[in-house]
Amino acid sequence: MPNGLLSFNLITDNLNSDKYVEHLSKNVVPIIKLNYAAAHKSRKVQDFFTNSRISVLEWPSRSPDLTIVENCWKTISDLVYDGKKFQSKEDLVEKITIVINQLNQSKRSKVLDLYKTIRSRLCTVLEKH
Repeated sequence: MPNGLLSFNLITDNLNSDKYVEHLSKNVVPIIKLNYAAAHKSRKVQDFFTNSRISVLEWPSRSPDLTIVENCWKTISDLVYDGKKFQSKEDLVEKITIVINQLNQSKRSKVLDLYKTIRSRLCTVLEKH
């Protein structure tokens, strides 16, 4: 079961397959191996998952019915953009970091509760074909 902690990595340049695989290797694989794997469709990324022995579920990308990412980003976004405008990218990144740290300290159970809904989300999608 995932631990309910949120994290983020800022990607500042265009993300092609090579950079995506590099990002996965350094920042995502340790988390994926502990939790779940998401799919990306490029051959290079699929090969990376296969070579890393990471099982990948086949399902539509960005499906709000199957992922909790949108729920988490909504919570983060509501707290980050609480009516204030940012003067710089650094200010925005600092606020995101603060919000994620606060959520990890005080609302971790909300994220864990979202993980608990994944089975029922999958069942609902299967029922609706």
